[in-house]
Amino acid sequence: MSHELSSADLMAIAHLKDDPTRRFELTAEITIVVHDLDALRAAARKSFDHGRFASEKERARAWAAIEDNPTGLISQAIDFARLTEDIPGLLGHTADWTVRRATPDP
Repeated sequence: MSHELSSADLMAIAHLKDDPTRRFELTAEITIVVHDLDALRAAARKSFDHGRFASEKERARAWAAIEDNPTGLISQAIDFARLTEDIPGLLGHTADWTVRRATPDP
């Protein structure tokens, strides 16, 4: 179950980042298969509907740049999940990832 955090919740969590017993680093590499591009588009679109852009024109331009680009859609969906705490109890303060097409096995 996902939920959005209030600004008070975010402030309380932000204070926890200095506690070394609560900080963890995760490094992983996974290969995924996009089996439903429309569902991926819908998931990524959520991040474009939460006031992240200064204007509708800016939002439309950003969406047009990734609408038919699976790597961009995956990146947006991951970012939205991270920002909305889709894993209860975890909130990524910093995150780096690279989304690229998989290379064929030799």
